[in-house]
Amino acid sequence: MLSTGPISSGAMPRRPDPTRNLVRFQTAALCAVMLIAFTAATVRTGAQVLVSPGSATSVEGSQNNSWPFDGYFPMQYEQAYSAADFNSITAPEYLTSIAFRPDAAYGSPFTSTLPDIRISISSAVYPPFSMSANFADNIGADNTVVYSGALTLSSNFTGPVNGPKDFDITIPFTTPFLYTPGSNILMYVEDFGGGTACSFDAVYTYSPSKGQRVFDYPQVFPYQYSPTGEISATGLVTQFTFGTPPPPANPEPGSLGLIVGLISAAGMLLKRRQAR
Repeated sequence: MLSTGPISSGAMPRRPDPTRNLVRFQTAALCAVMLIAFTAATVRTGAQVLVSPGSATSVEGSQNNSWPFDGYFPMQYEQAYSAADFNSITAPEYLTSIAFRPDAAYGSPFTSTLPDIRISISSAVYPPFSMSANFADNIGADNTVVYSGALTLSSNFTGPVNGPKDFDITIPFTTPFLYTPGSNILMYVEDFGGGTACSFDAVYTYSPSKGQRVFDYPQVFPYQYSPTGEISATGLVTQFTFGTPPPPANPEPGSLGLIVGLISAAGMLLKRRQAR
């Protein structure tokens, strides 16, 4: 008796490919890793740019000064900046660079490399006009060396004829400083090799007692810094750029290896389950 059921073609049922899901998983994981790396390399947070003293943001300062970047001889220099100029920062923020502008009357275009300089930033122990003549007394516990080595400075001397000129004398930090809201800022510059720049825009604020900067300017070889310096009421007009420092363009080798290892381990586990 003939069967009335469907006629078989004689082909064996297709078995699921045990590697298909594995390949899909590894491809998806690799795409995720590439997306994370791309995002880390491109995403940036908006910067906040502030000037201290704030009163000189859009007007020419009352003085000019070349220290500590145009003194020929080695110099150590501290300048304090008031927390009032950073009131718009309400959460911890990284300070990533500072900039200065040439004096409208005595500045000029220039390019110069200072051979050996170290710049540190900290929360100032004392506010402006309450500074100690002892350099160490003014430095906060969070002192951070933000730049060290040869430093090239330049200015195109652009801006209104009578000033203020543009803040184009920039110093990007190699290590950012984490600023705590409400803190005064201290800039400590140790210029070990001397050098030249141009005259910077500055302000003079009369104080019957103390100033906003301390400096030591040894001019006799061998140059040796003193633990104390001279106090002055003149200070450089300074621009501060705050923001999240950019992440590394490429993942750390250890991190990348860990990611690849986790993907491989997960793939092997999936393959074993499918083989059962």
